[in-house]
Amino acid sequence: MPTLVVPAGRTVRLRLTSRDVVHSLWVPGLRYKTDAFPHLVNTLTLTLDRAGRWRGRCAEFCGRRHHTMDFWIEAVPPRAYDRWAHGGTAAA
Repeated sequence: MPTLVVPAGRTVRLRLTSRDVVHSLWVPGLRYKTDAFPHLVNTLTLTLDRAGRWRGRCAEFCGRRHHTMDFWIEAVPPRAYDRWAHGGTAAA
């Protein structure tokens, strides 16, 4: 399952789009839900104030493989994120 790693305590802006149909990025534990549309960029701005890991999924029935569209959002301490982003050790 893919993981989106973000720095805890920093504002992150995600740009969402789709190659095929409407998808919906939904993270129930964070109360975030934003749609991704073909040929359109939608923006989600988030700040996770603490380290942690939250499961997300596509909340829009998008086809036969819809059930495989789960993912994780993981917030890590800023120093760990910076090391990971600059090719150092893993963020977790």
